[in-house]
Amino acid sequence: GGGTCVDGFCVCWGGWYGTEYGSECTEYGPDLWGAWWPAHVAIYATCWSILLIITTIQIVRLFVNTGFVITIQKAIHIFLLCIAIVRLLWITWDYGGVEGRLPYVVVDFLFGIAFAFILTAFLLVQFFWLEICISAKMAGVGRLKRLRVPFASAALLVYIIQVTRNVSVELNWQPDLWASIYWFYVSAILILIACGFLYTSWKLHSVLYETAQTNPVRLKSLTNIVRLAVGESVAIVFMVGIAFYYLLVAQFQAVQWLLVNYLARTLELVMIGMLLAAISRIPQKNKLVRREAANR
Repeated sequence: GGGTCVDGFCVCWGGWYGTEYGSECTEYGPDLWGAWWPAHVAIYATCWSILLIITTIQIVRLFVNTGFVITIQKAIHIFLLCIAIVRLLWITWDYGGVEGRLPYVVVDFLFGIAFAFILTAFLLVQFFWLEICISAKMAGVGRLKRLRVPFASAALLVYIIQVTRNVSVELNWQPDLWASIYWFYVSAILILIACGFLYTSWKLHSVLYETAQTNPVRLKSLTNIVRLAVGESVAIVFMVGIAFYYLLVAQFQAVQWLLVNYLARTLELVMIGMLLAAISRIPQKNKLVRREAANR
């Protein structure tokens, strides 16, 4: 089970019920949503299946072409594959716990661990952009090397908080508190990542733009980086806003619950799709920047 009460109105997984916390649900989501619910599940299961297939093909291609040495872009692809797998399992097995097929702790783990993978993938992209800045010997970016350890620690901590959150739910040990800690932490790291994306793309653009104008390939790569940074930052801000709207309002309203989930799943697909499209060019950009830095 699991649920939340606010001002005498309660919500439980899969349905909404009255003032007595712990009572049986009297209104179930699928009954209220009608055809919108199977359509919702089918649409996003199909989208994540396609993303899973594309990511798998990309990983196979990378390992065939470059061997079994783990690089940043391979690691990002692997985390994107993990995201696609857990999202697909969560949607097809028991989306949001609505069908009651799985224990809530399992549903909650599948849901939350995807955000941990998303954070890790974004932090790896930030690592890569820092390496570009450092390898190009940009003025003032040497100190950014010190950010590697905090980035790695932030990625590790989100997994620890996620596991603690799941254990607290299973043991009924202040689960709401740990859920709040988890979502505030994830939101804070996402906002910091968005700021980092914008900062590193600004550094790349301001330092490399003049030389890039004489090199169409490099200009295209630089343009892709800036577009990805801006696009991901906007998507992150909207995702954080939607998360807080869900926690404060939408989870208590059946119609809004479904609409918010439509928006959230769409934003996830947009963020992962943009990232997948951009990192397919990472090896070429990395070699290009390093070669040009060596020729200076």
